[in-house]
Amino acid sequence: MDRVRQGIELKKSECFELLNNLGLTDWILDQPEESLSIFLDGFFDYHFDEKTCYDFMPYTPVESVSNYFKECWEINWLEALNGKFYEGVEINIDSIAMSISDSETAMLREEIESHVLNWASEWCGNIKSALAKSVSESA
Repeated sequence: MDRVRQGIELKKSECFELLNNLGLTDWILDQPEESLSIFLDGFFDYHFDEKTCYDFMPYTPVESVSNYFKECWEINWLEALNGKFYEGVEINIDSIAMSISDSETAMLREEIESHVLNWASEWCGNIKSALAKSVSESA
């Protein structure tokens, strides 16, 4: 990234030295998940103008699927990227499908389960693709 603030450009070594002097490198090593989550939140806020994970939801003709996740689940960038969100969907697929089947009477529960798993995988893929594209454009 060619962004220079107030005419000062820090070298990589100076950035790491500053992080170390502030005690942040130790904190990052002691709290890797929390620090990565904070970094990703800041990165996405900076690069995606206050979009949230929900802005990357794929289209689904089964509106109750997206509504269910908007109303019942909280997802953050880290969970979408590290697979924990999808794992949670897999673990809870029975109850998710049961909830959605209340409003989707035209689909069998197995169809709903398959649709939700595919849709959740695509959602995480959309977020990963957006991140990769943003990184490559800023390099």
